[in-house]
Amino acid sequence: MKIKKIKDWKETTKVLLFRIWLAGAVALFVGWTPIGGGENSSPYFIYQLILTLAIGLFITNIIIMGPVKRMMFNLPTKQRFKDPLVKRVLENILHVFAMIGIVILIWLTYAGINKILELFNIYGENGLPFILFEPFTFAGLYGLYFSLGNYIYQKMLGTPKIMDNKN
Repeated sequence: MKIKKIKDWKETTKVLLFRIWLAGAVALFVGWTPIGGGENSSPYFIYQLILTLAIGLFITNIIIMGPVKRMMFNLPTKQRFKDPLVKRVLENILHVFAMIGIVILIWLTYAGINKILELFNIYGENGLPFILFEPFTFAGLYGLYFSLGNYIYQKMLGTPKIMDNKN
């Protein structure tokens, strides 16, 4: 099977790849810096990191992903500003909780994989988990969970297939 050129890919695939790249960038800039990291010894470290990553993903989805998707990709979009303000605010609050849920699922995936590896006596160096937080796997898992969540959302509402309704 011959691999298609990027220009022949579906628009939704291009949007998903851009979204995955953007999630990796957020993970790099937030997760690997003192902004999201804080002190590793703090008992609240993981909660601070999850919340900071979720807020970072939410902001990049609203400020970067929405306009880029409207201007660069040929996808049907809805006119969000025709909706009442209350509906838009509630959608954004739901979007924040969706990002928190996705980041928690990613963190649980890391923990689950490490627990399975521990069953086979596979550990990282110096007693650390074998698979640690890093942007590439974070972005891949984000793309997987975002696509799954979007699929469920579209099936529940019975709406036409759009990469996401956040415009």
